[in-house]
Amino acid sequence: MIFRTLIAAAAITPLFSSGSWATEMRVRDLQQLCRGGTGTRAQAGMTGAPDDHATCVARILGEIDGLHAMQRLGYGRKMFCLPADAGPREKFRVVLQYMRRHPETMSVDSGMMVAGALAYAYPCPPQR
Repeated sequence: MIFRTLIAAAAITPLFSSGSWATEMRVRDLQQLCRGGTGTRAQAGMTGAPDDHATCVARILGEIDGLHAMQRLGYGRKMFCLPADAGPREKFRVVLQYMRRHPETMSVDSGMMVAGALAYAYPCPPQR
């Protein structure tokens, strides 16, 4: 199920992404940003640069918004059903937890992983 969701996400990711930055980030790169980047600050055990955290948050929430917009516009099948009360913090937390618990996604496009995380956390009810 998750693999099929990742494949579906791969098909629609180019539709809402623009530029090489938006399409070339792998999960391992996103995870590095979310952990605080690389280099001297990270090696010293310091938290990441504020820019790294802001980029992490913006990337994840942007992917979520893009995927949600594509679903609402009717592109592809519905992969996830966000509850009306799911705010940005909850959705961000869901994606971070999924990323940490699924190391097999490290080489996947970050948009595909976000789609998988949302499908796992917010599955749609079966259609009749």
